[in-house]
Amino acid sequence: MTENEEFYKAKISTLTKERITIIENLRKLRESAEEYKQKRDDKNREVQMIAQQIKELKEANEETSSKMSQIKNEKEKLYEKVQETSFKIKEENSKLKPLNFNGEYLKKKNTN
Repeated sequence: MTENEEFYKAKISTLTKERITIIENLRKLRESAEEYKQKRDDKNREVQMIAQQIKELKEANEETSSKMSQIKNEKEKLYEKVQETSFKIKEENSKLKPLNFNGEYLKKKNTN
């Protein structure tokens, strides 16, 4: 074997070992990439779930706010009715003639 042949065989052997190392590293990188892809997909699902929960909470909050607004309107209407009724009662009371109550007269009448 000539010196050139030995050099090239040694070079081929070295390159083959490097190729095997590179292939092993590539396999590890692909596995790592797959793990990160799985983690990303898991986080994306978690984000979607949280986004759905937020959406549901917002809808519930809007519904509650709407109900509270309706209740507030009803309360204001009832308060107005109470004020109107109080005003009418005061008007009617002012029309009544005051009674002259004489307790002494009744006592004397009952003792006789």
